[in-house]
Amino acid sequence: MGGTAARFACVTTSPGKAVGTSSRFDHVCDALDVATQFLARCKADGLDLTAHDVVFDIDDTIICDELHNPPLKLFWVMCGALGLKRHIITARPDGVLDNGVCNRAATMSHLQSCGMADYDSMYLMPQCEYKACRGNASAYKHAVRRQIIKGTGFPLLLNIGDQWSDMGELSDRQFMARRRDHDPAATYLCGLDDTYVLGIKLPEDRD
Repeated sequence: MGGTAARFACVTTSPGKAVGTSSRFDHVCDALDVATQFLARCKADGLDLTAHDVVFDIDDTIICDELHNPPLKLFWVMCGALGLKRHIITARPDGVLDNGVCNRAATMSHLQSCGMADYDSMYLMPQCEYKACRGNASAYKHAVRRQIIKGTGFPLLLNIGDQWSDMGELSDRQFMARRRDHDPAATYLCGLDDTYVLGIKLPEDRD
């Protein structure tokens, strides 16, 4: 898998630059094209995709401004067709909100309306933990990823989200130190040489 993703770097035609910052969804398509090629290469190399997992974030990832992200929805469907297990890890609190709405039920309903309710598992942040860390989900998301990896025995094939904490094992200290100059409005691809691991870092919501 050498060449699929450069170790601790953005994967682009110009090293060190982002995939793009054009329209809200157009720049995501280039990243997903690479991810699609990555999965095709994995399959060609004999990797059993049905034994592997993809992790998605919700907000500003598969859903943007209460609507589904069109390119990511197509990618979501393709991952399902390939037999990949699709997991959702979100920092949304799991519990009853101040307005009396059950957040898990509301989230499930929202995903259903977007045609993306056929996930294999969905993890919301325990409300007590959410309040304790004031929404900082890094440790929580890391723990859930380790739980999934422990259950399958394989690294997560793909991580997709708008925060660096969504990149899983790709967000180690060395890479985190180098990302400080990165554009929060850009889309990045990151990975590890000679491994079947790829991360798609989407733009952060700055509204």
